[in-house]
Amino acid sequence: MVIVLLSIISSLLLSLTNIIVSQMKVIWDIGDSVKAFYGANTGVERALYRIRKEGNFSNFSGEIEDISYNVQIVLNGGITITSTGVYNNKSRAIQTEH
Repeated sequence: MVIVLLSIISSLLLSLTNIIVSQMKVIWDIGDSVKAFYGANTGVERALYRIRKEGNFSNFSGEIEDISYNVQIVLNGGITITSTGVYNNKSRAIQTEH
């Protein structure tokens, strides 16, 4: 009886450990996605600064710490700015029109 009870408890603990580990991976991925998003946001802010202060409408790339961003600026009657941030193989993009 004790062996059966220990087997059941062990299998429950193993299942619980597996769930916790998979949730930790999800949490790390979300953190990487948030950093990539902030990288994309930085690209948009820098593009707006370059356009307003310098009159520069050219595409550019940049990096902050480990986060890189790539900004595309399209003139189509207005201004469309698309910025993609990348961190740890996760990427997020922001597009804005002015």
